[in-house]
Amino acid sequence: MENNRIKINKKWLWPLIPGIIGFLVFISGAAYPFYPEWDDGNFVLNNEHLLPSWSNVIYWLTHDMQTLYTPLTMWSLMLDRLLFGLDHTGYHLHNMLLHGIASALLYGIFRQLKFENRWACLAAVLWAVHPQRIESVVWITERKDVLAGVFSFAALLLFMRGYDRKKISFGAIICTLLAMGAKPSSILLPGIMLAYVLYQRQDLKLKKYLRVLWPYFLLAVIFYPVFSYLSAKGGFVPKWDSWPRMPLVPFFNFFWYLITAIAPFELNPIYPRVYLDAKTWIVIAIGIMVIAGALFQTTRKIKGKQWLFDVVPLLICWACLFLPVAGLFRFNNTDYSDRYNYLLSPIIILIVALFIKFLLPEQCRKITPKAFMVLTILVGIGYFAVSMEYIFDWRGSKTLFLRALRTEHPNPKVFVALGEVALNTNDANLMQQAGYGLIQISRKKDFYLVDSQTSANTGAMLMGIGYALKSEYKKSFLFLEHVMTASPNKKIRIYTPKILLPRYWLVLTDCYLQQRNPKAAINCLRHYQAIKWLSPADIYFAKGLQAYLSRDLKGAVTAWSEAARLKPGDTRINYNLQRAKDLLKKKNMPSR
Repeated sequence: MENNRIKINKKWLWPLIPGIIGFLVFISGAAYPFYPEWDDGNFVLNNEHLLPSWSNVIYWLTHDMQTLYTPLTMWSLMLDRLLFGLDHTGYHLHNMLLHGIASALLYGIFRQLKFENRWACLAAVLWAVHPQRIESVVWITERKDVLAGVFSFAALLLFMRGYDRKKISFGAIICTLLAMGAKPSSILLPGIMLAYVLYQRQDLKLKKYLRVLWPYFLLAVIFYPVFSYLSAKGGFVPKWDSWPRMPLVPFFNFFWYLITAIAPFELNPIYPRVYLDAKTWIVIAIGIMVIAGALFQTTRKIKGKQWLFDVVPLLICWACLFLPVAGLFRFNNTDYSDRYNYLLSPIIILIVALFIKFLLPEQCRKITPKAFMVLTILVGIGYFAVSMEYIFDWRGSKTLFLRALRTEHPNPKVFVALGEVALNTNDANLMQQAGYGLIQISRKKDFYLVDSQTSANTGAMLMGIGYALKSEYKKSFLFLEHVMTASPNKKIRIYTPKILLPRYWLVLTDCYLQQRNPKAAINCLRHYQAIKWLSPADIYFAKGLQAYLSRDLKGAVTAWSEAARLKPGDTRINYNLQRAKDLLKKKNMPSR
C-alpha cells in the first residue's frame, strides 16, 4: 500500500513541474504597473462596465470589447476588480496562475500522445519559459490568451481521454464553450479534435466521426454568428490588403510563427508591419529551406496512406490554429505578434518532437537520449535567459515602447503610444521623439500604410507641446499653427484625440498669451470648451480663464469657484481663483 501511494505521488509530481515553473518564471512581472497607453486603460482602468454588478455581467453577454466578443475574459477581469480593486499585482498573479495551469495541461496532452514523462515535462516547460509567452502573461489585457490556453488545453485533453475510453466527455464540451468565450479564435478547436480522431482511427468512416464530434461542431456553428454579429456591431470591419501585401503577409506569417516558436528573434511588443524589406525575405527563405528539408525527409520515411493518417492530422491542427492569426486581412495595428503564438506554438513543438523521434536521419538518431535531454535542457536555459532580458523592458510603458523602437521600420502605433506616455508624464524630450517619428512616417505613407495628414498633425502637436514644456513658445507656435492651417474647417485629424486635443488648445492659448494676443487666446478657449469629452471642472476652468482674459473678474471668480468645488485640491484652479479674488478686492468690487 505504501509503495502504491508513493507511485501516485510521483505520477502527480510530473505535471506540477511545468505548472510551478509556468507560474514562477515571469513572477518579476507581478510588480509591473498597468500600461494605460496600451489597452490596459480601456480594458481595466477606465472601464465602467468592469465594476462588479449583475448588470455588467449581463452586459458582457451582449457586447464586444474592442470589436472582440470575449465575455469570459471580461468576467475574469471583473473578478479581479472585485478582489483587488486597481492593484495591478493581483491581476498579474492571476495571469501567471492561469499560465501555470495551461503548462500543466499541456504536459497532460503530450502524455496522452504517448510521450514519456520526462519528454512531456520538458516539452511543456520549454513552451512555458519561451520568451514569446511574456506578452501573453505579463500584459494584463492579454488575459484572453492565458484563459483561452487553459480551457483549450483542458478541452483537448478531456476529449482525447474520453475518445480513448470510447466515451463523450461533457467536461470537454463545457471547456470548448469556455475557450470560445475567452478568445474567439478557439472556435476552430473542433478541427483539432477531428485531427486526433483521424490519427487514431486511421480510416475515413464519416458517420463514426460525426457520432463523436457533432457536439463540438454544433457549438462552433452556434458561436460563430453570435461572435460575428457582436463584432460587427462594435465596429469590426475587416480590410483586405492591397497587392502585394495580401498574399505576402500570410506567407511571411506562416514561416515567422514556425521559426520563432523554436528560435525567438527580434522580440518586440509591437511588431512592425510586414514590408518588402530584407528581414521579410530572410524569414521566408529560411522557412522555405526548413519546410523543404522536412518534406524531403518525410517523403523518404512515410509512404502511401500513412501520409493521410499520420501527416495530414498535424497539418489540420496547424491550419486550425494558424488561420485566425494568418493576417489574411487587416483588423488591428500589426500583422503578427508574439501573443498570437500562444496557442499555435505547442503544435510546432509537437511536430518538431515527432520529427526528431521518427524522421531524423539514422546517423542523427544514434545520439543517446541523455544527449538529447542535455541539449533540450540547454535550450530551455537559453529561453529563460532571453526571457529575463526581455521582461525587464516590460517594467513600464516608457521602456516598453522604447523597446518597440529597436527595429529598422518601427510600427507607427509605437510613436502614438510613446506620445501618450509623454503627455501623461510631461516628458518634453520623449514627446518630441514621438512627434519627430510621426512626421517622418507621414512622409512615407505608402510604405507605412498610414494617413499622412493624421500622422503629420499628431507629430506636429507633440513637437509643439514639447517645446512649450521647455518654455520655447516661438518654436511651439510654429508647429501648432501649422496644424491649424493644414486642417480645413478646423476639422483636425489626429491620433488619440481624447488626450491630445485638449492639450493642443490649452498650449496654443499659452502661445497666444506669450504674444500678447488675448483675442486669439479666447478663440482657442472656445474651441477647447467645444470638446465633448471634457469634465465639467475643465470646462469651468476654461470659462474662468476666458472671463479673466475678457477682464470680467466677477465671471472668472464665479467659474473658478465652481471648478474648485468640482475638483477640490487642484492647485492650478485654486491659484487662479485666489488671484482673481485679490484683484477684485483691490478694485473694491465685492465677489459673490
